[in-house]
Amino acid sequence: MSGKKKVIAYAIYVVFLTVLFLVILFPEDTVRPFIVRNIQRVDPDISMEIGSLRPSLMPPGITMQDVTVYYQNQSMVESDNTRFSPAVFAFFRGIPAFGFKVEMFDGTVSGKCRMTSNTPSVESVVNAKISGINLAAIEELKDLLDYPLTGRVKGSFSGTLKGPAYTFASEFDIEKASATLAGRIPGIDSLRFESITGALTGDERKVTVERLAANGPQVDAELTGDIRLRRPYEASVLNLKGFIKPHSGFISELRKVLPVDLFLRKDPGEKGFPVRINGTIGEPGFSMK
Repeated sequence: MSGKKKVIAYAIYVVFLTVLFLVILFPEDTVRPFIVRNIQRVDPDISMEIGSLRPSLMPPGITMQDVTVYYQNQSMVESDNTRFSPAVFAFFRGIPAFGFKVEMFDGTVSGKCRMTSNTPSVESVVNAKISGINLAAIEELKDLLDYPLTGRVKGSFSGTLKGPAYTFASEFDIEKASATLAGRIPGIDSLRFESITGALTGDERKVTVERLAANGPQVDAELTGDIRLRRPYEASVLNLKGFIKPHSGFISELRKVLPVDLFLRKDPGEKGFPVRINGTIGEPGFSMK
C-alpha cells in the first residue's frame, strides 16, 4: 500500500473510531439538563422531560425520544421522536440556529429556529411545516372541547417568541374532518367536512381568524373574527361571524326533529344564512340573523 493510501486509510479509521466513541460515550446525563435549561431560558413557564437522547450522524445533531413539553406544568406536546440539527453556517455568523423535526400526534412538524439574542430573555424565530397531524390523537384538545374531533392537519406556521410574549401566523388545511355532536343537534350525530381551510394570526392575548372555510356533504361555512384568550383556555371569549349554508339533505334530516322552517329564511342567498358565535370555548353560543 502506497503512503498516500495509508494516510487515507488511517484517516478513515480515526474518523470511524471518533464516531464510535461519540456514540458509546455520549454524555447523555450532561446534555439532557443543558437542553432543558436552555428551553427554560426562552420562557420560564416551559419545561421539558426527555426519555433518552443520542447523537445522530445524518444530518449531524441530536435525536431525543419520549419527549414531553409542559407549559405552566400542563402537558402540551408529546413526541416519540425529535431531532435537532445545528445550522453550522449560522453559528459561524454568530446566530444560534437549528433545524428540527418533531414526530407528534401521528404526524410531523419540521422547520428551522433561530435565536436573535443571547440575553436572558431570548428571542426565537420559528418557521415550520405541519404534516399529517391527527386531531383525534391530541388529548389536550379533547380536554378543551367536549366533543371529539377527527381529521388530518397540514399547513405552515411562523412565529416569534420572547419570554411570555409571542406572535404567530399560520395557514392550515384539515382533511376529512368531523365533529361528534353528542346530542347537541337532535337527530344529527356528527358534522362531516371534506376540508376545512383557514388562516390565523395572533399573540398571547388574542387569536384572529383571518378566514375559515369549511366544505362538506351536510353544510358549507365561512367564519372570521377573533378569540380573546383567557386562562383556563375554556374561558376564552368567542367573537366570530360568518355564513352557514346547509345542503338540502341536511335540512331534510333536521325537519324530522326540528321546526327548521320557522328560523330558516326561504332564500339564504349565495353564501347562506348569517351566523354569529359568541360565549366561550367551553360554552359557545350561536345565533342566526
